[in-house]
Amino acid sequence: MNLKIIVISLTAGILLLLGYYLGWDYLKPDPEPVFCTQDAMQCPDGSYVGRTGPNCEFAACPGLKFDFNQIDTSEWKTYRNDEYGFEFRYPNDIVINAKTNWSEEEFALTVSENTLEGFKYEDATAGVRYIYDTKQSKWIYTPQEDYYNNDKELLQRLFPQDLDLGFEAYKYGGGNGFCGWDSYLIPISWDNKMIEIAYSICGDPPSDKNSKLFDLISPKILSTFKFIETSGSGGNVKTTGVAFGKISIGPLCPVEPCINPVNPFVGKKLIFTPTNGSKAFYADISPEGVYWTDLPAGDYSVTLSECQYMGCSSVLPRNIRVDLEGSTKLDIDIDTGIR
Repeated sequence: MNLKIIVISLTAGILLLLGYYLGWDYLKPDPEPVFCTQDAMQCPDGSYVGRTGPNCEFAACPGLKFDFNQIDTSEWKTYRNDEYGFEFRYPNDIVINAKTNWSEEEFALTVSENTLEGFKYEDATAGVRYIYDTKQSKWIYTPQEDYYNNDKELLQRLFPQDLDLGFEAYKYGGGNGFCGWDSYLIPISWDNKMIEIAYSICGDPPSDKNSKLFDLISPKILSTFKFIETSGSGGNVKTTGVAFGKISIGPLCPVEPCINPVNPFVGKKLIFTPTNGSKAFYADISPEGVYWTDLPAGDYSVTLSECQYMGCSSVLPRNIRVDLEGSTKLDIDIDTGIR
């Protein structure tokens, strides 16, 4: 008898629990409605999205797949500098500042013009200073007593990177834990100026989404940079372009490294002969084989003076076009035939 009562009680209890579980969705109270503010966020493509969801977060931008080639710059604003003859595009929601103030803005963009001769790029956060050598078109690290970082590997990694853009340009990437930035350094030799375009992101820390967007927008801004024909300071119209590059000559002995090798660039110049038959131009070559010269816009045949190596006839002359839209890079590799 007692067993029968126990079985009945257990069955009833199970049925009650089952009924409570199945009916919970109907019995639980409705959630409180969430009302989000009506502010909007502009997307890279120019469209806007509002806040949504229980946490009132901005909705995802349409078609944002973090693809460099999908970023449309046609509707971006244009920064134009008529004094030094260049322009570039940048996102509509960014205001260009005359002075960097990264702590107040998540994304910031600054443009500055500095004297090219002896230009110094200093990063106090990393403890480095780099000086631009105009004669050799390269950067030189200069240690300072007040700079604490002597990590050679880090210093080498932080050196301004040479960018292959069809004109001379460098990139320095830095950060201080709260902000990160890309500084694009563009020498303008004919005006003795170094243009710096700095794009930064700040946050505590920046979200992964914004960090990925920054990594795409930054080089996209630079990809729109171009030189323009304009009247600069003094009312003079720029009529020249720039040719630059590096010449490599080797090997210099049967077994390298050589002992006390003769510098192959001593006494040599690069000769630029206009294809229209006018007077030729000569460019000096640094001991490292680097050259940089201003030339009137036009087409040129390029050769090396007193070039008597086996490979001279097979690689020279070279043809290039120099125009006003930027600088023309021409590297030349000459095989001496020494084995």
